[in-house]
Amino acid sequence: MLQSDNFWETSIDALSPIPASARDNDRKLRHDLNAPEVSHVFVQSDESIEKTLQSSEYISRKLLELQDLGIISSVWSPSQILPSVQQQRHRQQLLPTKQELSSSLEDALSGLPYRQTAFEPWLESVATSRTLSPLEYDDIASTPLANLLKQGLFQHGNIWVSTIRVSDIRSIAEFNDWLDLNPKIKESHIEIKRATEHLLTEYRISTFERFLGIFLLLSIIIVFWSRSITRALWIMLPVTIGLLSGLAMPILLGSAINVFHLLALLLVLGMGLDYSLFFNRKTDDILERKQHLHAISISALTTSAAFSVLALSPVPVMAAMGQTVASGVLMCFISALLLSSSTITNDYSDYIK
Repeated sequence: MLQSDNFWETSIDALSPIPASARDNDRKLRHDLNAPEVSHVFVQSDESIEKTLQSSEYISRKLLELQDLGIISSVWSPSQILPSVQQQRHRQQLLPTKQELSSSLEDALSGLPYRQTAFEPWLESVATSRTLSPLEYDDIASTPLANLLKQGLFQHGNIWVSTIRVSDIRSIAEFNDWLDLNPKIKESHIEIKRATEHLLTEYRISTFERFLGIFLLLSIIIVFWSRSITRALWIMLPVTIGLLSGLAMPILLGSAINVFHLLALLLVLGMGLDYSLFFNRKTDDILERKQHLHAISISALTTSAAFSVLALSPVPVMAAMGQTVASGVLMCFISALLLSSSTITNDYSDYIK
């Protein structure tokens, strides 16, 4: 059951504070404005910016095949702004020499009312372009294109990272089949939503394991502090009931458990342990017992009331914490009052009567 997808929340959309209706409107607006949402990227990295750009150019050329087939609508690569030095040199070599261009221009102007000298500046510009130094990253850093380039090409430590974005995949099945046929390219592919959900799942597992570790550690401390396993069990039993109640409430309400439910259990654990320790504290002072009961009752009821309001929130994160804390703290209080050691229970029962 603990491994069931119905028990654990695995979708990042379920944790979004943005209502589903707003997300639907966003998708419609993007479609109408021809601004598709990007959810698939290809990441390349290397210590050399030149090798990084060359890898990006290779992947971009391969992805353009998918664009020609209509499987995707567009591809964006930082090499569109800053080509590799190799690509720049290649393009320079494709430019005609001044003699070749002059000859072609003479043939083109034959019979036209243009002077040959009118195009001389253009001929000089083309000739100069053949010998220009390659454009580098720092050359673009001071231009309006800098921010756009940094979105797809940046340095992390000593590593250069390039991201190629693919938008509006019209056939995800064909796209995945193409990736299977290109395993080297597939290694650099990242589906942002799936990667985010994977990180969330790992964090949830880590949080659950640490929570169990904290609970076990506190149990051991209570055993050494009370010097009695039986008394320690009476102290931890109300806490356990409260934790299980807090964990069960979202399920009863039709929700799956997410990482925020687990984080809320830490608050339930702390407050429940306080309640149980106070109720199991032996004292012969009737006034002190009355003060304990009054203070704990106010604390439990106000905490449950406050978090009950959060449980009604339309924001999933707030609702998750509210459901767990409200039910968990209340059950910790009730079970601590009823299940504390018999002597203490009788004393409080007499006071309640």
